Amino acid sequence: MAVAILGIALTTLHYAHVQGIRAQAISQNMAIASLKAMEFMYEANFTRFEDLLPRAGEVAEGTFDPPYDFLHWTLRVEENEFAPEILNVFLSVTWDAGAGSDKARRRSGKADGENTRGLKVCFYRSAALR
Repeated sequence: MAVAILGIALTTLHYAHVQGIRAQAISQNMAIASLKAMEFMYEANFTRFEDLLPRAGEVAEGTFDPPYDFLHWTLRVEENEFAPEILNVFLSVTWDAGAGSDKARRRSGKADGENTRGLKVCFYRSAALR
């Protein structure tokens, strides 16, 4: 009886430990994605991304430079309906939660693209900066 109770307790502790590791990985990726998104927004507003920003109504996609190449970005630009001199810029930074692990994807029962996590931000840019 004692062995059965010990087995149940250890299984529960192991499950809690694994869930903690998963939560830490998600938190770490979200922090990195947030920092890369802020860097991207800064550069899009002030420096080298003049050629990267698509025209209004278009979309641009890519990945960040290594070691952050597991992060994918999508940039969409739209005209602001209330202020034509302002562009709405939507940035999405995502990563595959099962990256490098087909086993994790099979376990979750999700196909490619269904197991992604990330963040979405919107910032505004003057249309005159084009």
